[in-house]
Amino acid sequence: MATIMMIVMIGLLLLGFPMMIPLTTAAVIGFVMMFDGFGQMGTFIQQMMGGIRPASLIAVPMFILAADIMTRGGQSADRLINMVMAFIGHIKGGLAISTATSCTLFGGAVSGSTQATVVAVGSPLRPKMLKLATPIRSRWL
Repeated sequence: MATIMMIVMIGLLLLGFPMMIPLTTAAVIGFVMMFDGFGQMGTFIQQMMGGIRPASLIAVPMFILAADIMTRGGQSADRLINMVMAFIGHIKGGLAISTATSCTLFGGAVSGSTQATVVAVGSPLRPKMLKLATPIRSRWL
């Protein structure tokens, strides 16, 4: 079964298809060979869908939405960054350390979601980091 899947994948790649097509086609061929057609695939799909029903996985988009709302209106991430910059910003590499510290505090205490932390802390910090970044030439000279 694995050899047939590899032959199909390599053949489709050599024909110039995008990477998504050979991977999907090989997966479908593997499922068909494993389940002797599409008759028993319904049970497999039900088991897969049952694995993504937990509330923790459903809550992640809501955490991202909450982080976006906090970033645009509440400015709570901006205040957290300013507080951390007041403590750590004066040392060399202070903005990078402040970024890591803000992500730790915001992710653990406020949002509880890594994706929401990236949205909330990354949005206000990216312009600051780009503004304070030194040109590439001066870093190596």
